[in-house]
Order: sequence, then structure tokens, then C-alpha cells
Amino acid sequence: MSSKSLLFSIAALCGVLHSASLSAKQAFSIERSWQLQRIGNPVVSPDGRTIVAPVARIDMEADKSLVDLYLWHTDGSVERAFTTNASNEASPAFSPDGRWLAAGMQRSSGALPRPIGLPRLGRTRPAPGR
Repeated sequence: MSSKSLLFSIAALCGVLHSASLSAKQAFSIERSWQLQRIGNPVVSPDGRTIVAPVARIDMEADKSLVDLYLWHTDGSVERAFTTNASNEASPAFSPDGRWLAAGMQRSSGALPRPIGLPRLGRTRPAPGR
């Protein structure tokens, strides 16, 4: 089974288990559906040890979607938010050597996404030439 298939299987299982545990506590509603986080297309690093995916959540009070990148190690040792700023990040892609992660960042509503380069440690830096 490929890393991407494994990630989808794990994410789906976690979602089902989480939903099942919540369904016993509260009825599912339209409002509840907006509280669920949504995982976008995962990207596997060239060495196959890291997976990054955008995760969207809805802020009902602000009436907007917030998207951050999340990082998982395929051995299960790490699972954390990779970006946690107010802008939306999406469409991650690893550099061929796996040292950098590129993504599109949208800083404000209506603005066009711009490319950024992220070192694998999680510090945000603009892509060269931006």
C-alpha cells in the first residue's frame, strides 16, 4: 500500500471513529457539519517519510474558511500543524531534494495566492524573488 493510500485510509478511519463517538453525544446537523475539519490532497516527501496536507476548518463567527498545512511522519512519530497563521495555505509541493516545501498563501480575502517557500522546520519565508 502506498503512503498516500495509507494516509487516506488513516484519515478516513479517524474521521469515522471521531464522528461515531460524537454521534452518540449529539445529533448531526448542518451546523455540526461545518465544525468538521476537511483534509485536502496530501503530498508525500521525496524520501517517503513525511506527508503534508492542507486542513480546512470553518470559523462560523467570522464566516470564513481557515486553511493550514499539517505534517505527519509516515512512521507515526509526528503529527502537528506545520503552519498556524491567519492566512490560508494550500497546494503544498516538496522540492526535489525534500528540504523545502512550496505552497500557495492567501493573506486576505479576495487576494490572489502567492507562492511561499517553507523550510521543513516550519518557519515561513517568502519564496525567492517575491
